[in-house]
Formats: sequence, structure tokens, C-alpha cells
Amino acid sequence: MNFRYRDRAIVKRESRSEKFVRKFSELRRPVLIGFGGLVSLALLFAIGSILLRERGQAAAEAAFARAEDHYAAKEYRAARVELMNAVKASPNWTPGLIAQANVALELFDGQTAKTALEHAVVAGAKQVDLQHLLGQALWMTGDSERAEILLSDEAIPDAKRGYALRVLGRLYSERGDYDLARDTFEQALKYAPDDSRLWTEIARFRFVYADHEGAIAASDKAVALDGQDVRAIEFRGQWCVRNMA
Repeated sequence: MNFRYRDRAIVKRESRSEKFVRKFSELRRPVLIGFGGLVSLALLFAIGSILLRERGQAAAEAAFARAEDHYAAKEYRAARVELMNAVKASPNWTPGLIAQANVALELFDGQTAKTALEHAVVAGAKQVDLQHLLGQALWMTGDSERAEILLSDEAIPDAKRGYALRVLGRLYSERGDYDLARDTFEQALKYAPDDSRLWTEIARFRFVYADHEGAIAASDKAVALDGQDVRAIEFRGQWCVRNMA
């Protein structure tokens, strides 16, 4: 009899334990399911973000390639549209931002170039590698003082030094510093003797200071180096018109 009582008591206690475990499990299940769902959503979001970035990068590179073709053909406005698409698809891609700045400078849009270059630096590009472009953008937007500081920085790599000195020479010429401009252009020739843009700036400088023969020689050199250089051709046309008047 005692055995039976003890047996019933054990069964009763086991039933209560099982009930407790079952209740506890039922309480945990929604929590576990909810947590698992959140993890799954986060994982899906991460995968989706990666896929979107990859898709955006692919679109950016395709637009960039089209822009390169337009740029090579000197179709700068068409290149600008493609680079706007590239930057929209991949906003922090530094090659796209730098190319956008280059095209903006070709179109005399200093503000767009300045914005793109500053964004590129924030995105990871080294400023010293972009100072020749940023200096030109600042000069175009009227900040000649800061432009002079950047363009005269000797830390600029040699491959970009000729470009920087060309713009700096133009800055000095427009400011009326004849000696500084002349010396700067001569220094630029040491770095970029075959730059048609540089020879066009030298031709313009010589013309302004009444060295017409020197201006013609420099203009001829510019056209010989690049017969498709719009600025060289424009200068030749302007020079001819002035001498015919």
C-alpha cells in the first residue's frame, strides 16, 4: 500500500515536472523563432546589400568604360553623362570621381571638379596625387590663393608636376606676374615637353606680352603635338582673326 502511494506520488511529481518543462519550452519557442527570424533577415539583408553593391559596381564600370571612349574622342559632354551614371551607381568609387573631375575641368566646371575631388579624398584617394587637379579647380572657382599653395607643392609626383606648373603659370600670367609666369612655364617644359596644352598656354602668354613670333612658334608646336586639341586650334583661330583685323 505504501508502495502504491509512493508510486502514485512519483507519477504525480513527474507529471508536474513534465508540465513545467513543456510550459517553459512553449514560452521559449516564440523567442527562439523570433531571434532566428531576425538573424535570417539580417543575413538576407547583408547578402542583398552585397549583391546590390556588386551590381552597382558593374554598372559603374560599364559607364566608366563608355566615358573613356567619349573622352578619347574629346566628346566631353557625353563623357560627363556616363560618369554621372557611374558615380550614381557607385558613389565612393574613386576612379569614377577622379574621372568626373577631369571631365568637369575640360568643360570649365571648376565647382563640380572640386566637389568630386574632395569626395574622392574622403573615399580614400591621396590628396597629393590629386593636387594638380584640385589646384586647377580652385583657380577656376576664384580661390587663387589656395590654388597657388597646392600647385606649387613640390610633393606633387613628377608625372603630374608639369600639369600643375602649367596651371600655375597661367595663374601667374593672369595675375600679371610676367617673370614668375615665364619661369614657371619653362620649368613645366622640363616635366612635360610634349604637352600640347602647355604649349598652348605658352603661346597665349607670349601673345599677351607681345612676343608674337614666339606665340606663333608655340602655337605651331601645340598643333603639331595634337591636331585635335581644341584649345590650340581655338588660339590659332583667335590669333588669325586679330591679325586680320
